[in-house]
Amino acid sequence: WTQVQVSASITHGFASRGSQVAHWNPDFIRLNLAAMSVDYSKWQRLLAETYKEDKENGITPEKDWSEMTPEERLEASKRADQEEAKLAANRQAHTEYLQRISQDVQEAGETWMQDVDLDSYEDFTIKRTWRVVKSRGAEFFRQGQLALAEQQWLGGLLLVQKVGLSWPTADELYVQLKCNLAQLYIRQQRWVDAKQVAAAALEIEPDCEKALYRRALVHIRLADWAGARQDLEQLLAAHPDNAEAARKLVEVKQALREKSEQMKGVGVKLSNAAVDMTSDGTLRKLCVLCPGEDEPSDPRWAWPWGREEWLGPSREKAVLTLQVVVRSVGGEELFTTRQRIRLPETPQERDNMRLMMQEVAELDDRAGKKARSPTEFYEREQMRPMRWRYGDPMVYAGLDLAARSMKLGEKALFEIDQPLLEPSVSEFYKQDGGIAQVAGLPRFKHHVEDRKLNLLAEELPEWELDLDSKVQRTVRAELELLDINLFRDLSPGRTGEYLVHVRSAGNNKRRMLGPSLKVVGNFIITGALSATALYSVENAVWILGEEGQESYVDRPGQRTVWIPRCIGK
Repeated sequence: WTQVQVSASITHGFASRGSQVAHWNPDFIRLNLAAMSVDYSKWQRLLAETYKEDKENGITPEKDWSEMTPEERLEASKRADQEEAKLAANRQAHTEYLQRISQDVQEAGETWMQDVDLDSYEDFTIKRTWRVVKSRGAEFFRQGQLALAEQQWLGGLLLVQKVGLSWPTADELYVQLKCNLAQLYIRQQRWVDAKQVAAAALEIEPDCEKALYRRALVHIRLADWAGARQDLEQLLAAHPDNAEAARKLVEVKQALREKSEQMKGVGVKLSNAAVDMTSDGTLRKLCVLCPGEDEPSDPRWAWPWGREEWLGPSREKAVLTLQVVVRSVGGEELFTTRQRIRLPETPQERDNMRLMMQEVAELDDRAGKKARSPTEFYEREQMRPMRWRYGDPMVYAGLDLAARSMKLGEKALFEIDQPLLEPSVSEFYKQDGGIAQVAGLPRFKHHVEDRKLNLLAEELPEWELDLDSKVQRTVRAELELLDINLFRDLSPGRTGEYLVHVRSAGNNKRRMLGPSLKVVGNFIITGALSATALYSVENAVWILGEEGQESYVDRPGQRTVWIPRCIGK
């Protein structure tokens, strides 16, 4: 009985601190504890520290029932009744939960429990997931309770992965659960998730009828007609009796023909599922990964948004912001503005990484899990998107021309040949005396190792490889047009060399900035094309018009910094 009192007091002290609910008197408990052989001194210290902390934080300490006023007793009784009602509701819910389990057990005795090896965790888990979890999720799906269906199927996948795909029928169960999730995500219009789970199923069963069909539906929704045609043709090759897939394939081919017709008359043609964006074929649009906005919130950026005057001495210039991921035709990532893998730098870091990869590989092998790729072990650094003005001579012509063909919000895949890469900017950087890497321009002309060259030669036509110098001339660029903004051109002759975009107009009731005025300011200088910070300063003090020298010292301990002339301008 005394132990119950101690438990109630300690629990109350840490779970309901600051409340006015009545509880056992600590002095009374202390007297009872003194007569016991068990040492509860640590609990007394905790209790004393709790009351001390409450007092320091201004929390009214709890009172014994005898110390309460009639009003406080009435309020404490009401709260106690409320807590009791909550407790009763929880008891009822728990009782109903136990009844459901009991019902499941009774039903299980006549259904899925038959032929289950109760001494085998793996056999019990796989058969229960087949017969209970999967079917229960299907029932929720039919009832429209999609969140509960997703919960069942995701839980089933976790159970299967714990057992391992090497257990009999585990791989088949894994594929079916992934296909079910793909159907659920399509219903919820979660296209990216649907595509990912369908692709995961196809990694285990490449000709899975449901996975191919559902991924094709995602491709159709994202206007990736080439991807949809590929999946549907593969599906019909393995399952020729699928009438629905045959009907969809006819629709996809019709969409491809219509797209080809739309491109006629504007110097663009469709061949081999690629759109040639230039007359010499040096830029090709392979597919649209995600369609853009047909009616953006700002009507100025509705397609076609490009303006010819932006290429001349116009007062305003459009500046584009894009995510850019560039890979070799063989799949090697050359440049990205999304996430960059940080490789180990020192020999010690590389050795530690290698040991960790070996240990994880052994554990995965014991668990029957699929082997992991090396990139899964490396840290990833979040990058920033690229930004350039429409027709900017500082950026590769291939990237600029590709961006002009896109709707706002669109993500698309392009192939770009070398004439539209380094040769398109080399003359500008020679005349300007600038360094392309400082501006943030990546270098795409890369050398191919001998072992990779042999693989590439089997898949690429000879014209795509400079076999003599072993230089690959073509890259694949995945672009996503994030934003378009108008900048004011303040450069002489409006050549686009000095652009300004006011992000915040400031306080128009305060004094205007001008020469000889002492200012305190923050600034960041980044690459012209990338957002990589080259120079960053906070709270610098200087005189406007006197840039090109060190800043002033405004307070003790402050260090001087260099103020570039461009900041004052």
